[in-house]
Amino acid sequence: MGRASERYQPRHAEASALHGVIREHLDDFLRAAADRADGAGLPEFIAREFREFLTCGVLAHGFARVRCERCTFEHLLPFSWLRYLVAWDHGLRRAVLAVHARALLDFYRQQAQRQGIPAGRTGTVTAVQRFGGGLNLNL
Repeated sequence: MGRASERYQPRHAEASALHGVIREHLDDFLRAAADRADGAGLPEFIAREFREFLTCGVLAHGFARVRCERCTFEHLLPFSWLRYLVAWDHGLRRAVLAVHARALLDFYRQQAQRQGIPAGRTGTVTAVQRFGGGLNLNL
């Protein structure tokens, strides 16, 4: 894992002030916005982004198990952090894509075997999209 100063330190998203404010006031905020707009409220994508923010960086909503090959120490990495790490670390991005491709190919091979095709083979093509619907960084 490297020197202690280089170790990954997970953030505690649920403990942040911003997370607390949104968690406690989101429903009231959305209702107030709807009242001010004759019931129309905010566009759904904005409300969805607020709700998804509350799951970002929370282990219960998705994570990867990461293990150091040298010392075998394991820790859980929430997916939100992976987005930024994968965006800038080409080697990590290739490793993540390799795991994804391997899992996908294994799934299809198993499906073929269940259908009576014992030597079925498939392939993959990967295109890395580096942005989300709001042109935000999102691999």
